[in-house]
Amino acid sequence: MFHFLRLDFLRKLSFLASVLAASLFACVTIAPIAQAQAVNTSLDTLFTVRNLQLDETASSAFQARSAAIEKAESEAFDILLSKIIRQSDKDKLPPLSRREKQTLMVGIDFLDEKTSSRRYLATVNIRFEPALVSELLDTYNIPHILEAGGRLMILHAHTRGVKNILWEDDTTLEKARAAVDWSNRIRQPILLESSHNARMNFPFKAVSSIDHRTIASRLRNFNMPSALLISSSITRDYKSVTSRLTYKYGTTRAGGITEDHIQVPGVTLESEETALIKMYRNILDDIDERWKAQLLVDTDITGSITLIIATPALKDFINLTDRIAGISLITKHQVVSVKVPVSILEIEYKGTESQLELALGYAGLELVNTVDGKMLQLANQ
Repeated sequence: MFHFLRLDFLRKLSFLASVLAASLFACVTIAPIAQAQAVNTSLDTLFTVRNLQLDETASSAFQARSAAIEKAESEAFDILLSKIIRQSDKDKLPPLSRREKQTLMVGIDFLDEKTSSRRYLATVNIRFEPALVSELLDTYNIPHILEAGGRLMILHAHTRGVKNILWEDDTTLEKARAAVDWSNRIRQPILLESSHNARMNFPFKAVSSIDHRTIASRLRNFNMPSALLISSSITRDYKSVTSRLTYKYGTTRAGGITEDHIQVPGVTLESEETALIKMYRNILDDIDERWKAQLLVDTDITGSITLIIATPALKDFINLTDRIAGISLITKHQVVSVKVPVSILEIEYKGTESQLELALGYAGLELVNTVDGKMLQLANQ
């Protein structure tokens, strides 16, 4: 057993016992036995693998359920690693046993369960303990992410022949989106539902032209920090019986436009759906990798900084320090002085100062250089 996988025996025993006890539930249909109750913090978002679909058949319901949960635990750990470390660093981590992976888990949330005499189906979320996972990765000197990337509105303008689609109902787009895992990402993709307000603020032309400036100016109306703009069109070559999906995309915060295309066999709506699924996955993977490059934290790198805080009232100081307390990169913060109109705060953090600034940005804060030093304030003041 690795030294970093020490565990509280009673807590571990309790967890395993709960899984075993749940396995004893047979019958025709089982109501959800647990719902995710954790506060949706940055770490909770990042270290929870969501909406895993379980479907297993065995000689008995008990065996099917046990096999399904074991597969889900392994799959969840792999998904977590893909979120928080580079692909090239995975080989640095030795194979872990099932018990060692379970040690890193907080628990399993069963959102839905159905079983027959031999088949078991369920949807589950698996939550990992950030501190234990981070300790594991530190042991092997693997840089990893300790902050989620914040919410990201998805706006997709698609052209099929003479038809422009953005807010209109479209079965092919709906099927493609349903086949994509939007949940287990560094960013938190939000597919905005059609409404009069959405149509007025985000017209087809602005999205299809990847008009960063226009879209960014209207995100405040939806309390969204940034948006991913996707513009695509499908063309069909009936002679070669193939389809070509051409697409480009960009985010409002980063700017810039990336272009690519996907060639697929067939000229049917099914082949278009296949191309759209691949496009969505390619784009989301690229967005994750770009943010991962900014957020990867080598925990051997640490720093400290003294900050000035404008505090015309005590509530302003409390508001800022509450936000700081929720940033996992910050390991310690100490009040030097609390005065009106200016207070002083010292913080210690993991990673680089640029990563700290990025994490502060996700918490709605920003650092501003002044003649007296760095001032911490609410973003966009």
